[in-house]
Amino acid sequence: MKNKLSDCIRVINVCLCSDKIGALEVCKAGGHDNIENEKIFHAGPNLAVHLYLLFNALLWLSFVPDDFRSGMIKPVKKQAW
Repeated sequence: MKNKLSDCIRVINVCLCSDKIGALEVCKAGGHDNIENEKIFHAGPNLAVHLYLLFNALLWLSFVPDDFRSGMIKPVKKQAW
């Protein structure tokens, strides 16, 4: 039987998740979900495993949650020189 989770090609692995979490810039404002990078950065190594499982399940199901599709753009006024 095809389409088993074990048969899917896993393009995201735990090391990739850990590397991306480690590369986050701290002291940044949270998005529309109010999750700041510092919270993710300091969450510990178990978060990378859970994100790995979540993202691979989303890929296998071909599903993108609505919150993943939204973003926030805030214009910043610059001083005229």
